[in-house]
Amino acid sequence: MRASVAWIAAFALLSISNGEGPGPPPPRQPSDVAVINSNSTVDAPAWLADLDNPGEAWDWSGRPWPEPADDETITKAWCKGSAFHDAFVLSDHDAGARFNGNPQSVANHWTYDDLQKWGWTIRLAGDHSSNQELGNLWGVGRPLRELHLSDKTVRDGGKFSIVVTYHGDTETSTKIEDQKYRDPSNVERRCTGGLYVLGINTEQGAILAMNIKSPKSAAQQRQPSVPESDHPKLARLADVMFPTWNRWAPGEQVKNLRWYWVLSIINGPTRSVLRRVLNERHKELSPYPGEFIPMNEPGAQAILGTPVAAPLGYMLVQNKATLGNFYVSGVIIFHSEGSNRKPNLAFSIQPVPQQGITHGDGNAADGNFTYPAGAFDPPSEYPTPPKEPSPMQFEDPSKHVYRRHIIRA
Repeated sequence: MRASVAWIAAFALLSISNGEGPGPPPPRQPSDVAVINSNSTVDAPAWLADLDNPGEAWDWSGRPWPEPADDETITKAWCKGSAFHDAFVLSDHDAGARFNGNPQSVANHWTYDDLQKWGWTIRLAGDHSSNQELGNLWGVGRPLRELHLSDKTVRDGGKFSIVVTYHGDTETSTKIEDQKYRDPSNVERRCTGGLYVLGINTEQGAILAMNIKSPKSAAQQRQPSVPESDHPKLARLADVMFPTWNRWAPGEQVKNLRWYWVLSIINGPTRSVLRRVLNERHKELSPYPGEFIPMNEPGAQAILGTPVAAPLGYMLVQNKATLGNFYVSGVIIFHSEGSNRKPNLAFSIQPVPQQGITHGDGNAADGNFTYPAGAFDPPSEYPTPPKEPSPMQFEDPSKHVYRRHIIRA
């Protein structure tokens, strides 16, 4: 009898070691978030039509190659990104003065419960959803694996929950043009059809921005268009992204943020900045590992100031009380593999050393804080090419007084 017990125990251990036994528990998902209706199409990637004519990598998946950003456009993006970069090491008090002229705080107080109050529906992508195909459709499976991140969704045994946040009702047959809701002040407003699809992986500290369509953009596509007076006050991606991350992350895991990826970028202004930055570095859009740019260089800061990346800056700067102080160490630019060769961005996020957080009248841009050596090196998992000097110069940074830049949050 003892031998039988020992044999069964040994077999169980062998099965587990071979991957046949019970594996680790699945990632935590809030039990009150339902799976989206299988008849719904609201979570389909906006760019799927492009896959019928993917084109070459240099055509950016069939869309016209954008002109490089002009000096005014890229300087504006750089100013915004450099303001984020400076504010990462500031206390909330000092960041408030930097971003909105409020010397007290820049903190964002939107909560997960506020989403529904402002007309948003939160669902998990269903089995029918193309958003589940990180490797096949999105073409980022290999980069995820090489950076030691899961390349699968929870449905397929991975760690990414695909969260669909839609400004409207996903479970009704009523057309979005006819959908309405009442805001917290009991004012009736039209739904816009705004859509944010996020891959949330709190265990490994990663967010994938998979589909970004703001209420302002979606409102213009409605027939008739939704007037600005009906747009929700809770509208920006950053205001949706942090409550979602906070809702999915248990306890201290909320401070485990290490990556922010933007997949299959179709935003025109962002593409033009990427082309300008790559041109200035004498590089072309290429598959992973692509091009890593440290965040202490102006090109990376310009990318951080683009429409698809600024939500990360706002999320880090406006939620210091919960997240702690984080900074962006750099960004990887690369295109997807397979037929979807659109550009992707992967931002590496690190905690700011406690001694680096400035208080009172401190200003990182004035030289009161120096990042430690290696702070802007590529992640250890990233294959580091020989370092080349960056030729990019927008303007002489010494001519700017960064503490006077006011970015309206």
